[in-house]
Amino acid sequence: MEESCECDLATRIGPESCGAAINDLHAQLGSARTLPEYVRALKTLGVERYDSYLADGHSEYFAQGDHKVVSPPVHEVLPRQTRGELPLLEISGEGCRS
Repeated sequence: MEESCECDLATRIGPESCGAAINDLHAQLGSARTLPEYVRALKTLGVERYDSYLADGHSEYFAQGDHKVVSPPVHEVLPRQTRGELPLLEISGEGCRS
């Protein structure tokens, strides 16, 4: 994680530990089942909001004063479609049966 952390996170746990603390929380609570606990734990560290990006899987954690910690990408950047190509749906005409 980017260690330019001068935020509430750094005040509470030290600037060199910001990314490590978030990584630990993510390892323990980073699933859909434990999302509420994960968000509460981030708030106790001083994280006010975070953004996660599908393009490469990285996240940005923001604390008071627009200070942030950035996680590294999880995967290569996914290609972006310029034009959607949805398959055509076939309707059988039979309708729903109860």
